[in-house]
Amino acid sequence: MMMPDSAPRETAREKLLRAALHLFVTQGFHATPTAQISREAGVSTGLLFHHFGDKETLVNELYLSIKKEMAEAMRAGDDEGLPAGKRITAILRTFILWGISHPEERAFLDLFYHSPNICEEVKEQAYMDFVWIGEVYAGAVEQGIVADLPHPLASAIVLQVAGAIIDVAGAGCPGLTTEEVVDAGLGVLWHGIGGASTRPDPGPDAPNHRVLPP
Repeated sequence: MMMPDSAPRETAREKLLRAALHLFVTQGFHATPTAQISREAGVSTGLLFHHFGDKETLVNELYLSIKKEMAEAMRAGDDEGLPAGKRITAILRTFILWGISHPEERAFLDLFYHSPNICEEVKEQAYMDFVWIGEVYAGAVEQGIVADLPHPLASAIVLQVAGAIIDVAGAGCPGLTTEEVVDAGLGVLWHGIGGASTRPDPGPDAPNHRVLPP
């Protein structure tokens, strides 16, 4: 006797979002007609317009859904009981591992982060899911765990270094496992954002370096 499939069926809306993600990343927004998205999703174009109204609404809904998924993953990797430094490291590690395991989603965010196709209201709505990370960072600044950098600079350092870690780990690094690449990359990242309390004091002849916070 065959057991019923307990896995939830993908809805038409989910199929459309998945198809749009792949096509927007591989072809671009303007080169992807709604008819192709519907065909890729295996649903009618009428259903696309029923769920999203137009292609502009679709790309904004896709942006929101990816941002929300990423925020939920980072929340799941957070542990409020950890010291501030270890807590930030855990959040960053989760962000990096999410990027490695979601290459198309990451590529989409890279392509559309500054795109005029994403309206400011949607960007603001997506940002609200990440406010808590800024609060964690601010608390770490007060403790001297991370440097008191302007928000745009701190964000740029984190995103650039984390992006490089994701790229190298995703492509594979000879002689290193994914975890080893991530660990090494996080050590470099702390060189950029680490505060005074992350610097050990081994003596005047020691090399100038920082370590992951205790």
